Amino acid sequence: MPETEKPEAPPAPPTAPPAAPPASPSTPPSEALPDHADPDGAAADPDRDSAGRLEPPTSAASDAVLRNQPLNQVLAGLGIQAWDLLLVGDGSGSTWKIGGGWAVVVIESRSDNRRILTGSFSSATSMRMELFPYIWALDWYATAQYARLRALGRPCRTHILCDNETTVKQGNGEYSRRSLSPWWAALDALKTRGFTLRWHWVARDTLALNSLCDHLSRHARRVHEQHCALGLAAPNLGGLTVYDFNPR
Repeated sequence: MPETEKPEAPPAPPTAPPAAPPASPSTPPSEALPDHADPDGAAADPDRDSAGRLEPPTSAASDAVLRNQPLNQVLAGLGIQAWDLLLVGDGSGSTWKIGGGWAVVVIESRSDNRRILTGSFSSATSMRMELFPYIWALDWYATAQYARLRALGRPCRTHILCDNETTVKQGNGEYSRRSLSPWWAALDALKTRGFTLRWHWVARDTLALNSLCDHLSRHARRVHEQHCALGLAAPNLGGLTVYDFNPR
């Protein structure tokens, strides 16, 4: 019996392309933003109440200040053994529409010298206030304490303790730095003056020094908002605005 040709099977229907996997919850917010975007530009102010008043630190923050866990115990818990410089800071801010404050404690290992640095801005975002304390601290130590830095004869092993997880992950290279790239460039430039940096996350209201900086950064911000007005800068300027100076 002659063989018959086997009919061709009908073509398979086209399959839909595989669905994109859902975004990982660990994806940093800055990864989804364009280079110029600010991850906290439209965020609610975590330091203000519903009426817009700048709140004092929480009772948990005050309690943390009073607990005074020994520093060596804190460092051991974070896996920090050999170190030369310790920076513990915090920032208070929201959007560009209002001001911000910052504070940092600088601790030198060999002498146990401690120095508080703090300040404020008339316009600042929260993420910038989280990062700025460490930029200022490194610049201060590299210049005001230049002789001590040079006397080490090697890079200064610097550990940074911060309660903002995004900032810590950006510092350790786990998250993109694009949204604050100029500020990170400034910090990287300071590293070349003799520092190695390692960032560590500490939960908010758990470390006394961090809670102290929470108090100080809010205070700096509050003082700036309440007292940096023309009438307070000079009594004879009361009632004037910046448009009254060299008007067009």
